[in-house]
Amino acid sequence: MERVGLTQRDLKRAQDLAVQLKEEQEMNVAALTQEIYEKAQEVAAFQEEAGQKFEGVDEEISTVRDSVALNQEELTNTLAKLTELGVQVTAQGNMIATTSDGLDELIRRGEREYVTFDFLKKKRAQIAAISVELRKADTKRQRADLHIFVDDRKMERKNVNVNTPVNFYVGTEKLRYELVINQVLKDQIKGYVSVPKGKLPPGTPSLGTAQETEVSLVNP
Repeated sequence: MERVGLTQRDLKRAQDLAVQLKEEQEMNVAALTQEIYEKAQEVAAFQEEAGQKFEGVDEEISTVRDSVALNQEELTNTLAKLTELGVQVTAQGNMIATTSDGLDELIRRGEREYVTFDFLKKKRAQIAAISVELRKADTKRQRADLHIFVDDRKMERKNVNVNTPVNFYVGTEKLRYELVINQVLKDQIKGYVSVPKGKLPPGTPSLGTAQETEVSLVNP
C-alpha cells in the first residue's frame, strides 16, 4: 500500500504539474500572440507612414524635375534669342558680341563700356588703357597672335580665335578688360574691347549707340 500510495501521490503531482505547465504554455502563447499582433500593427503603421513619405518625396522630385525642365527650356529659348541678336554666352556666363547687332545689344544692356578697334599688323595701337600689336593674322583659321601691353608689361597671346574673349586685369584696381576679335583679315583684325562701367580712361569715347561704331563685325 505504501508503494501504491506513493505511486498515486507521484501521479497526482505529475498531473498537477502537467496542468500547470499547460496553463503557463497557454499564457505564454497568448502573450506571444499579443506581442506579434502589436508588432504587426507597428509594422503596418510604419509602412503606411513610409509610404506617405515616399509619396511626398516622389511628388517633390516630380516638382523639381518639372521646374528644371522649365528652366532648361527658358534658358534654351534665351540662348537662341541671344544668338539671333549676335550675342554669344561663354562657358563662364559672360556675353560677347559676334555681330554689330550683338554689340548693339550689349551696349543697350549697359553693363560694360565698349570701344571698337581696327588693328594692322606690326603696328602698336593704343586703346583705352592698353596697347595692342597684331603679330600674325591667320585668315584661313580666323585667329591671330597678339602682343598686349598692360601696365608696363607685355603679354603674348597666340592663336586667339575669332569671338573668343581674352581677359586680363588693368591698373591698381585690377579692372577686368575683355578683348574680342570679330574678324581676321589679311594683316588686319577688327573687334572691340570692353571695360567695367564708368572705368574708361578720360577722353576715351564710349560707344553709346550702334551708329557710332564704324567697324563691321561678322559672324565666325
